[in-house]
Amino acid sequence: MEIVKKDSQSLPTKNSLEVIQITETSDLLKAKPMINQVANHGADSVKELIMKAIMKCVAQIGVQVMPAFYEVMAEDIMEVFTHDSVEDVIECLKKGRQGKYGQNYGKFNMIIFMEWMSKHLEVKAQERERKIQNEKKETLS
Repeated sequence: MEIVKKDSQSLPTKNSLEVIQITETSDLLKAKPMINQVANHGADSVKELIMKAIMKCVAQIGVQVMPAFYEVMAEDIMEVFTHDSVEDVIECLKKGRQGKYGQNYGKFNMIIFMEWMSKHLEVKAQERERKIQNEKKETLS
């Protein structure tokens, strides 16, 4: 199974797990829910992608973890955030490791990730609401 990063304009390739390249928060509104990606490409492909993002995050933060941590964490994320996208998870981990959701004090676990994801989803909801308001204004014009 191939994992492909694509921009929102490109066409999907057969048997590839498509991950939209995120350049703005509004790009996240185009991403498919994780539950759909699991159904279309299998849990292992989705889990592999999430594990890679977790590994990058942990390496950047400098946390020491057991080898099984990555798989367990990815499975937990997939179980809890089924209706959010893989892109949401990747973007959340990226911004979290960059400190955009506050200090992590050299720690990383599911509790910290859930705090980060809460902040991430709030920003996404604000962007969705802004987009809806703009569409309403355009319709009324």
